Amino acid sequence: MDGAGAARTGSLKGKPGRKNKKRTPKKRATSHQSSQSTGSVSIGPDRYHCTSFPLVSDLVSPPRPASEDESSRMSWCSADDKTWNCLPLLLLPTECWLKIFSFLPYLDKGRVARVCRDWSGLIRNPCLWDRVSFSELPQSCLPTARDHSQSDQCYCCFQRRVFLFAHFLESLRPILRYLEFKFDISDSKAQYLQIVERLLAKCACRDLRVAHLNWKETPSEPLWLEQDGMSRCEEVVQKHRFRQRLFIQFFDRFTSLAPRLSTLVLPFDWSDTGIASLGRLKNLRNLVVEKYFVFQHLPQVSLDRFLGSLPHLQKLLLEVWTPSAHGLLLYTMAHKMLQYLDISQSRGFYLQALSMPQLRRFRVARHPWNGPLVLAEHVNIVCLHTVLSVGSPRLTKINDHYLETDWQHNPSERLEEVLKGVCSCRKHKTGWAM
Repeated sequence: MDGAGAARTGSLKGKPGRKNKKRTPKKRATSHQSSQSTGSVSIGPDRYHCTSFPLVSDLVSPPRPASEDESSRMSWCSADDKTWNCLPLLLLPTECWLKIFSFLPYLDKGRVARVCRDWSGLIRNPCLWDRVSFSELPQSCLPTARDHSQSDQCYCCFQRRVFLFAHFLESLRPILRYLEFKFDISDSKAQYLQIVERLLAKCACRDLRVAHLNWKETPSEPLWLEQDGMSRCEEVVQKHRFRQRLFIQFFDRFTSLAPRLSTLVLPFDWSDTGIASLGRLKNLRNLVVEKYFVFQHLPQVSLDRFLGSLPHLQKLLLEVWTPSAHGLLLYTMAHKMLQYLDISQSRGFYLQALSMPQLRRFRVARHPWNGPLVLAEHVNIVCLHTVLSVGSPRLTKINDHYLETDWQHNPSERLEEVLKGVCSCRKHKTGWAM
């Protein structure tokens, strides 16, 4: 019994089960031989390229020979098939790469240029830089810049970025279609005006369509640096006048270089030279005129010349702060093609008459003005409903209120509520302040 049991147990130990089955030395030898068959030096897997992103692995890994399964799978992929798995990313044409890179912001374009030599050459294509916006450059280099020294250092880095970016664009000479900057052109240390003028001279601006020109301030400049050279009110006024003279010269050159502008946003000085330079832009469709200084006298003659010099203008946002030293002025506006008018940001700008047959949308707001010269009993402002019903028969919307079909003769209760909030006539305005 004991011998038979021992024989049975020995036979069981000699035949291992599935759970106790181990890898045989023959398989290990086969794998070792396959690793040495490529050469004397064994090449292990690259842990930097073994990622879960197939596109990245295809870019960095060497091409593999197609196996039988892959060749059979590629055989039925015809040219008309839309299966993108059969198209290697590296075989995309240059136009596709340029289209992809055109959606990247500036910082990402800089990172892409450091990937390889081919991508660096593609990034330097001038067609990728037809849209120039200096405000997209990083304005801070430190995560927490709380004291003055760190903020000054960040501003110096921003100035260097602006200079290097402009120098890079000058070397490419792109065809500009969009331009945007926010620089104080009177800053002699940073020389923003010289940078912009040199860029416009080197690049092609005949096809420039959109321009945002904030020439009166640099938002990234610390406030204490801006106020260092201005301790009195006379110095502030002198600096504003000096900046205005620089703008007149710059805007004259800019309109001669870019006569095909369709959209323009800028602070305006309302000088005769500025209006004459603006009149060169015969293709202008959208115009945003911001105030330059706090108060500025606007004669009716200048407003007529301004509107008459832009025959194809369709949208206008007007921001004017007129003083009341010589009494409250009432203005008349006339234009044949204007469809959108926004004077909600203006102060002291009241309409006496309007002649715009194509006007569809109108925005207005009432900003209170205090003082003995603008008391309600001393002035007689025309009702806004009368001005609009006579001068804009096709008007469909006032602020956010859609007008009814018979709004000219029978204003609704909702329209009366809107007029009580925006109109300054004696009927709709209650109170002593205009």
